[in-house]
Amino acid sequence: MDHFSFLQNYTLLAGALALFLALYYISLIPKTTKHKTVPEASGAWPILGHFKLFRGSSDLPHRALAAMATKYGPMFTVRLGIHRVLVVHSWQIAKEIFTTHDVVISQRPKYLASKILGYNYGMFAFAPYGTYWREMRRIISFELLSSHRLEQLKHVRVRELDNSIKNLYEIWRKRKAEHRNVMVEMKKWFGEFNMNVILQMVAGKRYSGATNTEEENEMKRSREVMRDFFHLLGVFVAADALPFLGWLDLGGHEKAMKRVAREIDSMVGRWLGEHRSKRNLEEDVEKKDFMDVMISAVDKEGLAEYDSDTIIKSTSLILIASGADTISVMLTWTLSLLLNNPDSLKTTQEELDNVVGRDRQTYVAYYSHYACSNVADD
Repeated sequence: MDHFSFLQNYTLLAGALALFLALYYISLIPKTTKHKTVPEASGAWPILGHFKLFRGSSDLPHRALAAMATKYGPMFTVRLGIHRVLVVHSWQIAKEIFTTHDVVISQRPKYLASKILGYNYGMFAFAPYGTYWREMRRIISFELLSSHRLEQLKHVRVRELDNSIKNLYEIWRKRKAEHRNVMVEMKKWFGEFNMNVILQMVAGKRYSGATNTEEENEMKRSREVMRDFFHLLGVFVAADALPFLGWLDLGGHEKAMKRVAREIDSMVGRWLGEHRSKRNLEEDVEKKDFMDVMISAVDKEGLAEYDSDTIIKSTSLILIASGADTISVMLTWTLSLLLNNPDSLKTTQEELDNVVGRDRQTYVAYYSHYACSNVADD
């Protein structure tokens, strides 16, 4: 390449960069509107946005956002790269957004994990708003998560709770001779119990509690690939905020996602194959899990955007991922708050003793009584 060609290419690159910066700053100029604009947090850098506010703070991101809410109010925006993000710090506003304005926020942003791990946006939670999204929401709401379906699968929750409590007893029985008090990591206990319930309801599988070596090896492989899948679904990728960095694959996340996508697809594909092979032999409707129901629902509806196997596998995975952390984290925090508030713990114990008694376990049938009791107390 001669000197003139080099200068020519350099001039074109510099011109393109100047044009990009000019358009970027023009986009930041406030536009006249009849509606009150949502305030934007100050301190944003050009192109990068507010990343430095999170990276430079010793607080966790949610605490940094809470501090901003004190300054800017219950609703404000931050910029993460090229994206403007609305932050809501009020349950009343959040409720209005997800009910009255749910269609407005139903359009999902496209990012790397949703494409690679989400079956090219076929996974319901990452799918763009449209006919496919609406139909999948209907199937999930009315076929999978309906009160009738959950009632049919209540035996799974009861059985897994019994097994988990028995495991706790076995731990105490084996160690009581050495230690008067036995330490139990409740976060892990809640997590395994929760995952066993979810996997049983979705695919008839278990996360832990193998009965033989072959089953234990299969569970170990499943745990490893699911941990990677959950991690990569929420990992920050620079290219999501700054798309022009995508070709660099900073951190190697894209390569890791492609590997995990192959492994998780193979695993769920085996589950689906097992369900299809035994489908004609299954006569007990009460024991059908979500995968059995989806095979019938998807084959009947005939959604055109994706093939039936992709829809069933992606929906099964998002149901597992959605319930993996939320329930176990909620239970862990509930237990932690009760232990740190003795008065509330005592009140809870007394109510359980009065309503359920000490010779029975607590099941869903008692929940309505709890609600009535709490309302009466208020």
